[in-house]
Amino acid sequence: MAEYGPDLDEESRIVFVAEDQIEPPALLNLLANQIDVQKALLDKEERVLFEDFLLQEIAENIRSHITEAEQWIDRINRVLHNLPMVGERYSLEWKPLDSSEIAEGSGSHIARHHRLLNKPLQELSQEESQLILDALRREIAGLRLRQKDEPGLNFMDALVQIFDYREWFRFGVFITPQGGSRLRLTDRNAGARSGAEQLFALYVPLFAALAALYSSYAAPGSPRLLALDEAFDKSSLANTQKIMQFLVLQGFQ
Repeated sequence: MAEYGPDLDEESRIVFVAEDQIEPPALLNLLANQIDVQKALLDKEERVLFEDFLLQEIAENIRSHITEAEQWIDRINRVLHNLPMVGERYSLEWKPLDSSEIAEGSGSHIARHHRLLNKPLQELSQEESQLILDALRREIAGLRLRQKDEPGLNFMDALVQIFDYREWFRFGVFITPQGGSRLRLTDRNAGARSGAEQLFALYVPLFAALAALYSSYAAPGSPRLLALDEAFDKSSLANTQKIMQFLVLQGFQ
């Protein structure tokens, strides 16, 4: 308050010299108006932040990663389609979670609108953009509340978790037996399979995931090494050759 120059006038009333000798009630009204103006400016700046950075930069980045993952799945499936092992064909599926499967908590608001993030920004309608912006605001508000309860919370790390698009999807391994129907591999039906069948049901998604890691993080031209211990002791020579062919087609040495 010292900046407003409090003083006493001729009638011993408190006035503020810096604001044309106004009295405390008038100063409070003035400050309230200034706070409203500042809040409006902050809201505008926040909207610019959300629209120009979060919506455009982060959403576009997420969309490119999702597209890249979908393309990778397609490449893997094209290889698997031509490699029947133990009399079966394998395929991978990367599907978004249903709304009912998304657990409440950090990241859940934006996760429910991930399909909109997968669209090019120029194709989003005004209503769709607003849905994403509202979800982003709810996520940020939730983070601020968490910071009050968890003083040591790293805001940036928590923000990264919110935008971890991998949590919005679920991988599935599908098997089509020779002359049979396509089915999703689960813990229950995996346990009923023969030793070789169980082995390849494990190896196919494992090798596919390892190939994806090399593609994402290895430098161009770097060797793709893979070490296995008695990896094919339960499989026939023909099936061993097929899985080795799969590895070679993924660039492994």
